[in-house]
Amino acid sequence: MLSERLGKPDVAEKAYRRSDWGAAYGVAEAYRRDHPTSREATLLVMRSLAQVGRCEAALNLSGQVVDVEPDDLRLIASCLVAQGVRSGSSQALEAAAELYRRILEMKPADGDGLKQRAALLVQLDRPIEAVEEALKLAEIPAHARSAHAIMGTIHYGRGDYTQASEHLLKVLELDPELKLGPESP
Repeated sequence: MLSERLGKPDVAEKAYRRSDWGAAYGVAEAYRRDHPTSREATLLVMRSLAQVGRCEAALNLSGQVVDVEPDDLRLIASCLVAQGVRSGSSQALEAAAELYRRILEMKPADGDGLKQRAALLVQLDRPIEAVEEALKLAEIPAHARSAHAIMGTIHYGRGDYTQASEHLLKVLELDPELKLGPESP
């Protein structure tokens, strides 16, 4: 447990768990300055930075950690997506798509990762790659409906109404009441 190593019982971790990311950052960063090789301190600093929207700093720290967990990469990717959407930065969205690619290298059948990456590739106007990810997503039964909705939307946007219809009909086949998706019926 990092906070025990910091000599302050549970201070940093408790601060992080109660969403006091500034305090968690401060304690962990102070420890990291004295112990620059501390993986635990670096991870807590990285997570805290991502939580407060300092995406690039968190991303830079992730490169200093061996075997970063997919959940940590997902946290940074979420930060980058939020930043990219807010600011219209395709650079942030590209970085998020790259993080999801790394996550998928570690966990190829990560349905949520495939869905997020496909959505990002659509936003980045990379439909061919988005369809490739959606096809992988369709192989996961719990995510097949989402995959076909994504592919239908992509084909519709490209003016390929025949392909769009086939995928959207598959959505109806998988979810006749259209209760499972975020889009309106």
